This record gives sequence, C-alpha cells and structure tokens, in this order.
Amino acid sequence: LLILGSALFGESDASLEYLGQLWFEGNYSGADTSGGSDVWGYTTPDGEEYAIMGIYEGVAVIRVSNLEVIDIIPGPQQGDSWYHRDIKTYGHYAYVANEMSGTNAGLMILDLQYLPDSVRFVGSYAISPSIRSHNLSIDTATGFAYVEETNGWLILDLADPENPNDAGVISAPGHDIMVRNDTAYVAEGWGGTFSIWDVTSKSHPQELV
Repeated sequence: LLILGSALFGESDASLEYLGQLWFEGNYSGADTSGGSDVWGYTTPDGEEYAIMGIYEGVAVIRVSNLEVIDIIPGPQQGDSWYHRDIKTYGHYAYVANEMSGTNAGLMILDLQYLPDSVRFVGSYAISPSIRSHNLSIDTATGFAYVEETNGWLILDLADPENPNDAGVISAPGHDIMVRNDTAYVAEGWGGTFSIWDVTSKSHPQELV
C-alpha cells in the first residue's frame, strides 16, 4: 500500500506528498507482484483519515497519519489467485465484496465507529445464489448497495446497515458498476458492452441504453 498525502487539493498547482509504504503478505507464485486488491478511503467525524485495503489475509484498516495498521479482519482466501475484494463505505460502515470462498465469505460488513481503537466485524451477508462477488457500488443518496452476483447485480436495501435486505436484481452481466441517484452504469465484462439502467424501481430496473 503506497500512501500519498494531497496538498492544495482542488487547485491548479495541487501536489502529492509521499508519506510511506506498507507491505502485506501475498500468496501469488507467478511473476505478478499483486499484494492487494482495492483500497477505499474513510474519514471519521473528527477528520482522521483511514485507508481500507483488500489484502490476502482479508481487509486491513490503516490510519493514514502514522501508517498504523489498526486491524486486519480475516476474509475468504480460496478460489481466486488475485484475491479480488471491493470496498465501499456508507455512514460509519464499510462493505467488502469478495471473489473468494472461505472464512467470512460473502459481503463483509465492518463497523468503523470505534476508530482509532478498533474495528467491529458485524458479519457477512450471504450473497445469493453465490457468496462470491467481484464488485459493488453504494448509492449513498438513496441508501442502496449494488453487488455483483451470478445472475447480475443484487440490489440491497441498507436502511438497517447491519442487516441488508434484498430489494431486486439488475439482469446484466457484470464486471464493474457505479450507481448515483438511481442511475446505474454497468461495465458488462466479457459481454463486451456497457449499459445504463434506471433503478428507481428496485423490483423492476429498466435498461435505458
């Protein structure tokens, strides 16, 4: 994990400052040097910044100011040499999709409200019909998560952040997705296409183009 600090963010002469580097255990025997698989930023109400990173062991939460690893929450490790994980936050919760099976498989839910003291592992939501997932997006404006699964994109209602509820499915093949204000933009992976969906109705998403 390479940590960079931003200075004069948003201005024409914005710059990045190198803060340091952390190494995590890997498990890849090829020439690839992959040791991580996605990172997401989180800022506490008091302004402290954290990096949440998918690693071989699971999910690492790092305080940026001093590069302290607050916690590593164990995650699944079988079935994917690159141990793909994808991370998004909603309120003081982090949601982690995993492309693997094993320990804590499914959509991991982390409670970040106790930082810097600890991270509480709430549990894993069992994504159906397959617990493995490559990617997710959270529409923070509406409070719904969109999680890749076997039949498309599972839509989860986060009204109770620790207990998501199924709300619908976008029937499109998936590799990556971004959802904002009830509009979903889907990269359809091996399908070789890109689609845009109106998800105002969670039970009946409509393909726009």
